[in-house]
Amino acid sequence: MDYRIEDDLFITHNCFMNSSNLLGSCLVAMPGVDDRYFQSSLIYITYTDQSIVQGLIVNKPTDQYFSKLIDRMKLSISPSFEDQRIMMGGPLHQDQLFLLYQSEGKMVFSSDFKDLQHMVDSDITNDYIAGIGICEWSFSDLLQEIKHNRWLFLHCHHELLLQSHYSDRMNLVLSRLGIGFEQISSESGHA
Repeated sequence: MDYRIEDDLFITHNCFMNSSNLLGSCLVAMPGVDDRYFQSSLIYITYTDQSIVQGLIVNKPTDQYFSKLIDRMKLSISPSFEDQRIMMGGPLHQDQLFLLYQSEGKMVFSSDFKDLQHMVDSDITNDYIAGIGICEWSFSDLLQEIKHNRWLFLHCHHELLLQSHYSDRMNLVLSRLGIGFEQISSESGHA
């Protein structure tokens, strides 16, 4: 059950959720979600304010590799750089590449060319996620989708996502709850 405390603050899944604590959290698509972008998706929340929530799907790869894109852009890559598949980031802005990586202890989420150049020039080896497109909701729509059991909202550690293979990310995030994806039900219940 969800309880409204203020316009942008709910208690849901036994935690307080508002626009400020969504940033850096994850959404797990519940089994009943059948949209091709969101089915079995793990979404890292990259931006939020009082009206908008944006995120990047971090566990669904495309058939494109990051190095091939960098080669086409004629950028030089650090010798320590490790290639990865580009993720299907979301259904919006599919003409843009979005990057999620850590720099100087902070998470960076960007589609800016300068950040791309900084990332491939630096000593970042495998600790990045690249995605084509993003996901976006109004804050109130996302709260309603969570309330209707379309998403499981979880706090997650970005290091866990950045340092793991895309195929392991969902189970790693859920393992912090002591469960696996196969144990999640699309039926909501009450204890």
